[in-house]
Amino acid sequence: MKRILAMLLTFAMLLGATACGSSSAASGAAGAAGGPPGAPAASESSKGKTDLVIATAAEAVTLDPQDGWDGNSLYIMRQLYNGLVKLNDKMEIVGDLAESWEFTSDTSVTFKLKHGVKFHNGDEMKASDVVYSIERAQKSAKVKTFTANIASVTADDDYTVTIKTNIPYAPLMSNLCHTANSIVSQKAAEAAGDKFSASPVGTGPFKFVKWDSGDKIVLEKNADYFAGTVKPTSLTFKLMSEGSARTIALETGEVDLNLTVAASDAKRISEEDSVKLVTSMSPKIEYVSMNQKEKPFDNALVRQAINYAIDRKSLNTVATAGYGEVTDSVMNKQISGYTDDVAHYDYNPEKAKELLKQAGYENGFETTILVSGDTRNTEAQLIQANLAEVGINVTINTAESTAMLEQINNGGYKMFIMSYNNTTGDPDTSLYMLFNSKVPASSGNRSFTNIPEVDQKLEAARVETNADARMKIYAELQKTLTEQAVWVPLYCVPNLVGIRGDLSGYTPHPLGNDVFDQLSYE
Repeated sequence: MKRILAMLLTFAMLLGATACGSSSAASGAAGAAGGPPGAPAASESSKGKTDLVIATAAEAVTLDPQDGWDGNSLYIMRQLYNGLVKLNDKMEIVGDLAESWEFTSDTSVTFKLKHGVKFHNGDEMKASDVVYSIERAQKSAKVKTFTANIASVTADDDYTVTIKTNIPYAPLMSNLCHTANSIVSQKAAEAAGDKFSASPVGTGPFKFVKWDSGDKIVLEKNADYFAGTVKPTSLTFKLMSEGSARTIALETGEVDLNLTVAASDAKRISEEDSVKLVTSMSPKIEYVSMNQKEKPFDNALVRQAINYAIDRKSLNTVATAGYGEVTDSVMNKQISGYTDDVAHYDYNPEKAKELLKQAGYENGFETTILVSGDTRNTEAQLIQANLAEVGINVTINTAESTAMLEQINNGGYKMFIMSYNNTTGDPDTSLYMLFNSKVPASSGNRSFTNIPEVDQKLEAARVETNADARMKIYAELQKTLTEQAVWVPLYCVPNLVGIRGDLSGYTPHPLGNDVFDQLSYE
């Protein structure tokens, strides 16, 4: 195992060194600017630049907020849309399209909308658009969990909306912060039908221009943005799947911001003068999922064995250069209600073998693990080596991210590696939609967890209005889910963002809900 880990660590360092070598050659030819010979320094050439380029590691799946909420899509959709409310950088729920709101009972809340808000097509946003958008989310299998227990949405007049719930529903306001409840133009959405993702119309700081699949998504400034001046003239989200390519592009000034710095490049970027590394802990958790509908993963002993068999600390070192935080909980520590008071699966191959024997798999078994991207392929190699030590032979299958997600949602997998991102800050978002048996895979329960006790507690937490009592339920849930080994939680995911040294206006949101309307070279 030590030999395999050493090889993987060497591989990770070589990736960084290769990238460094390429960059050094470029820098040597161009001076500190990192551009072509004779080019001005990046700081000089960037001054006054307003057409900004942002590097992304993977492509968006959809730009329709009621059609999905994968992390790659969210980056773009946050620029295009607004909701009734949002979470500010202090994790407080504040008005967005709503000027104010009032709970008239424990099952009814009335929102007063801001006047004069314009959609990107020039139409004024009205209460009817709010009603349409939330009802549209209710009809979507992919996002309807964010409208759970909403009984009705009504337009009292053009600028007043009342939402009523079936029960006293604690996560309501947090759920309304989610992109799934973004307000879209009813006129534009009805005209586009199922093609709305190709011509999205919201109220956000940027308007959609074009989507060149496999290459880039281009947005332009919304001059009529209700929330203030938008500084960039345009944003181009440029797809660059290779981490070294994103780093070099940042260093040369080809891109202004790299949303996903490869861990192998983090130290290098932090030590350069022309660029900056911005680090924070995201609300994401990296995990291995096991299909609990399929043998042998329907057996909790097998799932526990795999938890003991995987060396999380070594994997975190390889995958994040140590920037991540190893965890056993199924919930990220950034989220309210997180507890570390759960079962701990320290790396213990002998314990794993013992549990496999108890489960009837003394001689192990064969299985597959599905991944997308270089980093997760490296993670899968380490996991493959770990599991081989306890007799489990793993074949690594790779797929493009969209195809992988479709396969998972159809239940066509044994194991996969993915991260989960909580964008509301409420523990309900982490636990209910991930582990409630009633939630379809397309909305979150991709492990196909079906534990009656868990379902019962998840429902109880939703109606518990006492905050302390509610958090106690979530602590109990984390204990149960960890004991049942519904996942192999790996680590809390760090945000490693690279920006040009003279680019201002970027402050990471605690939940990653970044909006780029204030980026500027001043």
